[in-house]
Amino acid sequence: MSLYEYTYIARQDIQPQQVDAITAEFAKIID
Repeated sequence: MSLYEYTYIARQDIQPQQVDAITAEFAKIID
């Protein structure tokens, strides 16, 4: 499988834990 880079844009005031949660959700969709 080829490797791709993904970028998503979030608000500046988002908490680091929320970034981790969003990343995990996107990873589930992509995998």
